Amino acid sequence: DFGGSAGTGRSDDLKLLQRKHAIASTCNNKPVSRQAMISICLDTNAFHNNWLARGEALRLLADFTAKKEACIYVSEITVQEHSAHYRQQAQGIAQKAKASLSDFSNLLLNGKVPTLPALQDSATFEPAFRERLEELGFNIVPIPSINHATLVARDLEHVRPFDNNGKGYRDALLWMGVLNAINSTTTKFFFVTSNANDFCKSDKSDRKSVV
Repeated sequence: DFGGSAGTGRSDDLKLLQRKHAIASTCNNKPVSRQAMISICLDTNAFHNNWLARGEALRLLADFTAKKEACIYVSEITVQEHSAHYRQQAQGIAQKAKASLSDFSNLLLNGKVPTLPALQDSATFEPAFRERLEELGFNIVPIPSINHATLVARDLEHVRPFDNNGKGYRDALLWMGVLNAINSTTTKFFFVTSNANDFCKSDKSDRKSVV
């Protein structure tokens, strides 16, 4: 994970931030005061194995939002990626759980395998996840409208999150959407990810950092 003051090493990104600071700001589609505001964006991996956004850490963020001390952002890309991960992994997780229960039943006198509750249907998971984010007070950032030429230029210049092989399309859209979300009251910005090297330059890399 990493964070810091809102900013980027790209001049175009800086210009976008300057424009954002010149307009009125909102959080959860409501006007916010001109007091200092912390903005936090959660990458897809922030929800790893936390399918319906539970836990103390996310409740704490929700409390910050309720007190108007912070705005929490989740990209539309994250919502779709997280839902795709559920479709791909849910059945496998359920099968492992059933196998473990079968082993456990061998320890019981009656040998009866406990019954697992039914999984959330994959078709209804995404709406349930969106509802949970809304319940927490998190903002879903729409996929930005960016022309292909801009993305191609960033790719060819190896601007993170693009790597030297051109990988990073979805992460680039996520990052540009985050820039659109930063507003004039933001004094500190944190981007929470377990893949810091995808966005921050390391000493051994010649790729340009986005921050």
